[in-house]
Amino acid sequence: ADQALSGLALLEEVYLPADLKYIGAYAFYRNVNLDTVMAEPNSVVSIGEGAFALCELLQYVVFGDDVKTIGDMAFYGCTKLDNLEDNVIVPDTVQSIGNRAFYGTRLSEKMDESGLVYVGNWIVGCHKNQSRVTISEDAIGIATYAFANTAVSNITIPTRNKLKYIMLGHLSKENNYPELAYETVKLEVTMGKTPY
Repeated sequence: ADQALSGLALLEEVYLPADLKYIGAYAFYRNVNLDTVMAEPNSVVSIGEGAFALCELLQYVVFGDDVKTIGDMAFYGCTKLDNLEDNVIVPDTVQSIGNRAFYGTRLSEKMDESGLVYVGNWIVGCHKNQSRVTISEDAIGIATYAFANTAVSNITIPTRNKLKYIMLGHLSKENNYPELAYETVKLEVTMGKTPY
């Protein structure tokens, strides 16, 4: 349920049962001592908006392979989330990552050589001064607003790629859309105005 366990100062670890499918909006919001969240395999399908926002000590997050959506600001301000390989596991089954889902975490500080920020195989951000980016062959998705407030004007998608999900809004930059390139072939992007 929404805000079900928010603001519990003594809560340190959460082990989610197999029959729990949805984590509501702000369910664990601002649980300042929450350190660990573990879900049973084949359980959680959706993580709601702000579900773990401002859980500043949260550093271990593991969900099963059924997760399909991670909502806006789901882990916003979780300043201890930092190690992709050991501490945060985002399965390839995820089909949608919302706006600023990992903003304010140490994950958002870790960039590859091209200036892109990945969580699992999802692109969630980019260095603000980067104008040209090349998507990794292993990337499966681009999160909502991954390129917001950046200088990105050209995106290259490799011929061999696993890209399945490009979330609406990520290309929005004051109504100017980056040019997409599929290797050397230019693609035109036609999109409607994205509401903010």
